[in-house]
Amino acid sequence: MIKGSGKPRWLKLYLNRLKKKDSERELKMEAFLESFLDAPYIRTLKKEGLFNQLYSDLVTELPAKIDVPGTQIHVFYALGMGKKYEKHYLHYFAHPDIRRRNMNHTTFFFFCPEEWTAEVLSCCGYARRNSQQKRSDLQDGISDPSSAPSSCIF
Repeated sequence: MIKGSGKPRWLKLYLNRLKKKDSERELKMEAFLESFLDAPYIRTLKKEGLFNQLYSDLVTELPAKIDVPGTQIHVFYALGMGKKYEKHYLHYFAHPDIRRRNMNHTTFFFFCPEEWTAEVLSCCGYARRNSQQKRSDLQDGISDPSSAPSSCIF
């Protein structure tokens, strides 16, 4: 976990409130922050900067029914996000491969990493014999997941 003293005050307050309200969610938020932000960066994180980064995703306009030849869009859709997100994916992408999971957003990635890895490899045309085996133990003698087709986009 990221040391408490390295976080900006506003983030410490937010996490403390979240811990009192929903300790499981607070742990997930800690895992998220630790996965995406290294310690030197988190100290300089500003509330406005985080808001602007996330907000820009909401206001960036995209054309409807994006369809790039030779490219498949794969979406890990958490049912906990609500139907509006599924409608969003179906609106913006012509033929998305929507992988529905009865989870909340990012839960699959953070708390089921072996299953998440197997699903990603499956999307790219690789199959795992057993989700408990090492990542390099793939079927058909494929030992390098980086050789996945370049059209595999998430």
